[in-house]
Amino acid sequence: MGTRNRPTHHPYILEVVDALDAFRLVDLLGVAAGAASGALAARRQDSFDFVGVLGLAFACGLGGGLLRDLLLAKGTPVALTDALYLPTVITAAIVVSVIAGEPGPKILRAIRILDALAVGFFAVASALRAREAGVTVPAQLLIGVIGGSGGALLRDVLTAKTPEIFGRGELNAIAALAAASVFLVADTVLTTTPSMAIGLLVGF
Repeated sequence: MGTRNRPTHHPYILEVVDALDAFRLVDLLGVAAGAASGALAARRQDSFDFVGVLGLAFACGLGGGLLRDLLLAKGTPVALTDALYLPTVITAAIVVSVIAGEPGPKILRAIRILDALAVGFFAVASALRAREAGVTVPAQLLIGVIGGSGGALLRDVLTAKTPEIFGRGELNAIAALAAASVFLVADTVLTTTPSMAIGLLVGF
């Protein structure tokens, strides 16, 4: 009698909801890390004012995700439909502008750490979004690499540098590929959230 009116939830529906929540969280964390990395890179440019800091934060925080969503062509990019994305970039830019010290080796190390975080976050989130879009597995891996390294690529182009991902010994694209690959494999035997956590660790 006590169980008669309890709602039932189909396992597939729960899995989809879990995947959507996990994607949003991980993608927003990637946006925050990428935007902070872009803002720090702008601080290292003598000619950049706060508008430059904000512009580079937008490019690095949203660039990979925008490229991913445009390639998947599944509606308006999520950065333009989710109310948290743009404030996340602006907040990261303001925080960096307030707390960052004088440009130097410490800022360069901070950029590399944030890049590593952003690669893991964006590669996994992008691979998940590509999987949900129904593209092939090789395409899921490609989208993971583009999402994971696209923001840093735009940052380097806008600061007139040869993109680091094309440099010898730079592992951003390989790290993004590894993170996306491990996530997709783990997701065949585990639920989405722990699979994403494993992929993030590998990417970082």
